[in-house]
Amino acid sequence: MWDVVVCLIREWHIGLKTPRNILIQLIYPFMYLTIFAPTMARVIGTVEWMGRAVPYLTYVIPGIMAMSAVSIGNAAAINIYIDRLSGEMEMMFSLPIRRVAILAGYAANAVIRSLVSSIAFLVIALIVTPEAFTLNFAGIPGVVAVITLSAIAWSMFGATLAFTIQRQSTYNLVHNLIQLPIVFTSSMFYNPSEGPAITRWLGPVNPLTFATNALRAYCAGSQVSTYDLVGLSVFTGLTALAASWVIERSSY
Repeated sequence: MWDVVVCLIREWHIGLKTPRNILIQLIYPFMYLTIFAPTMARVIGTVEWMGRAVPYLTYVIPGIMAMSAVSIGNAAAINIYIDRLSGEMEMMFSLPIRRVAILAGYAANAVIRSLVSSIAFLVIALIVTPEAFTLNFAGIPGVVAVITLSAIAWSMFGATLAFTIQRQSTYNLVHNLIQLPIVFTSSMFYNPSEGPAITRWLGPVNPLTFATNALRAYCAGSQVSTYDLVGLSVFTGLTALAASWVIERSSY
């Protein structure tokens, strides 16, 4: 247990001690909220969700929150390459600590950053678009749970790639090739069931769709789909198992 605590403290000093990292993570969500989403709202107007027409801003804000966990998970993977280049990873592998504790540090870093970024983003959304977005406070525990699972899942997904792919440039290429289809076949920006065949097929099994739909329901105070919660939980478990398997077989 102490090795996990040590790795958490290390991540705190590296990435969480200064608010700059949190502010950087808010740049893209803020741009989506102030530029992209209002523009799309003028074009699209409303999106059908759960049998009713929802204003586009109301629809897209939970999706932007879910997307933040993907970005922060990628940042956790970049930290792995930084640790490799600096020799920190080789040093940690030589210490008498479990390698899963190292993963716990990366995951905890991602969870804290995701929660703080999401809270800040929600405050901004409630200020900027109070008429289009309201938060059901009874759903806050569910929002926290979904963001936590998403941050763990995407940080472990990134860690799996980072410990498998030796070169960061190759990792960046692979990650972008994976991330773009994930984003554009999910329910983040639109209802995938109304799109072409690829979004209709991939949308319902997309991990980003699971998180987005769950956040959307919790924010609106609606019934959350068991399918989405189970899908997100399974994805989180699989990525954690994959990252644990890969790190145990990694040289550094």
